[in-house]
Amino acid sequence: MKKFLLLILIIFQFFSFANNNYSSVSLADFARKVSFDTGVNIYIDEDIQKDKVSFYFNGTDKTNLLKQFKISVSKRGFNLKKIGNVYFLSKVLDDEISPYIYTLKNDSFEDIKKYLSMYENLKHEYLQGSNKLFIYTTKDKKEKIFKDLKLLDTQKKQLTLKFTIFEFLDSDIKEIGFKWSNTYQDISKNTAFAIDSILLPATTQSPFLEKLQFYGALKLLNENNDLKISQSPFVLVKHAQKFTFTAVDNIPYLEKTTTTEASNKSEQNTIIYKDIGLKIEGTSLIYDDYLTLDLDLIIEDIVSNINFTPQTYKRSLTSSTDLDFNKVLLLSGIKKTKNEKNSLSVPFISNIPYLGEIFKYKYETNTKLNITIAIEVIQSNTDYRYD
Repeated sequence: MKKFLLLILIIFQFFSFANNNYSSVSLADFARKVSFDTGVNIYIDEDIQKDKVSFYFNGTDKTNLLKQFKISVSKRGFNLKKIGNVYFLSKVLDDEISPYIYTLKNDSFEDIKKYLSMYENLKHEYLQGSNKLFIYTTKDKKEKIFKDLKLLDTQKKQLTLKFTIFEFLDSDIKEIGFKWSNTYQDISKNTAFAIDSILLPATTQSPFLEKLQFYGALKLLNENNDLKISQSPFVLVKHAQKFTFTAVDNIPYLEKTTTTEASNKSEQNTIIYKDIGLKIEGTSLIYDDYLTLDLDLIIEDIVSNINFTPQTYKRSLTSSTDLDFNKVLLLSGIKKTKNEKNSLSVPFISNIPYLGEIFKYKYETNTKLNITIAIEVIQSNTDYRYD
């Protein structure tokens, strides 16, 4: 079957509508009139020649005739394309690819992008500013895709994680342990277990504590000055999205650059800054009563710093675990070395050559700390405090 059979070129034939209202005018007759009055060439697919439209024409105004024809065939769902000086009128094929717009209501494009990638050769474009998605597909696929997008375009679950980071001296562990061993008889077994989990993680078998256990032990240790809470941030996290927490010092580094031109070498010194300390990155998958945490933890300490060239000691930890909403995850047994260099001098006198050295005092201390990081889920209807 030929796709386009009839070429309507009215050169010598005159067709006239009377000045009456017309209904059920065939597209072929309509096209003949338009072609004759406007001088355009129109091909009509044979499958639609007998289709009819309702049309009124007063016989005198011909300026909008072609425009009226375009509107009529468009409302019937037909496709009118102009190639050169010829118009082609045909049915819109089901397998013809067209652009469709889907407006997202939520920040869900990352999930939707994964879904769209399952369709082979499906082209799409995302406009972040307007949160709109352009999808190039066929009419028969469009409805299914839009139905699936509506299911995926949901608000991401989010909750708050509380990180409690506390430190205690490595040299004080024995003294603290001896003191609390004499006190255990006056406290509950659960609280005693929680204190051991915080101070002596090597003696416990589980990194999880009930919230009441944890805060009971933390309150006692804090009141007795057995540990120091250094950070207690709240981090808002979303489902399947990365989050970051850092507690760092910005340390100056000396960077040397050597430039060679011909036989001459020149050296340039530049001070740059790097973050040294604790860095936590993670991703959370949030479910009804628990979440899955993928954590990357890095602790970097300065071992020495001579002439702005610090040497560091780095430890890293990668963990993936499920955390119930009513429990606290303890990341303990982490060591940190803290170096402090100080100098004291008597003003004016210490600047006297040779004699001034007597009035200067320099000292350096190396302190080893134990760090424990507690992670818990904060729920709106629950409020636990240790102070």
